[in-house]
Amino acid sequence: MGYRYDTRSRLMEARGGPSQAIIDKCEYDNTGNRTGYTGPLDKKVYTFPAGSH
Repeated sequence: MGYRYDTRSRLMEARGGPSQAIIDKCEYDNTGNRTGYTGPLDKKVYTFPAGSH
């Protein structure tokens, strides 16, 4: 299993298997909120109120 983090130490990708294919992927907005997640079974989108930070 391998992991990739951004410069703010947030998880960006998890890779696994012999081919090191992407298993999980996370996306963030400029304030650090997680805005998306893509996994093997589903995709989620998260929203936050404007000005919440």
